[in-house]
Amino acid sequence: MDDAPVWSSRTVGWLAGVFACAAGLAWAIGILNAAGRAVMELGGFAAAGGPYEIAHPAPSWVAVVPLTVFALLGFGALSFYFTSRCGGFHLAFFAWAGLFVSLGYQFAVGGLNPPGDSGTAWGWILCAVVFVPMGLAPFWLAWRDNPALLRAARRGPSGAARPYEDSRYRAAYTACAVSGAAAGIAFAVWVFATITG
Repeated sequence: MDDAPVWSSRTVGWLAGVFACAAGLAWAIGILNAAGRAVMELGGFAAAGGPYEIAHPAPSWVAVVPLTVFALLGFGALSFYFTSRCGGFHLAFFAWAGLFVSLGYQFAVGGLNPPGDSGTAWGWILCAVVFVPMGLAPFWLAWRDNPALLRAARRGPSGAARPYEDSRYRAAYTACAVSGAAAGIAFAVWVFATITG
């Protein structure tokens, strides 16, 4: 049922889906990074509501953070659908690495240069030490055990090859994933700049 000629309206649609998923994943990761950096500049925590005076009021845009988490999960799940149809590399592995390595970097930078005169924020440094290896773990496991874990099955239910086996389709798949990620990051930068004024 999923088998299709290398170039058809269906397989081109799969490429469009790969672009959209890569863009959505990169957008969500970009927003989470920008929001995390902004909250760290406030001291690492913020709150809203309640009967007490709040020392660090939450920014008005903070509601976008849960939205990005759901977007990350949704686009991640959707990416498995398109990857399995094409037979290409899994976008979710790269999204996982992008999320945790980039947040680890944010923690490292914030830990070495925390707001105020508090010196090194060792709690944030510890988060960086945990997040970066956690982001790279899937690639290490795949390299050690089975590189094929990073890609979908190359054969369909009937045994026919997936479009990704074709070199031109493989190049188009990669181009869609990379350009989608770049577009998502650019859109995240624009959205965050817009909502934060």
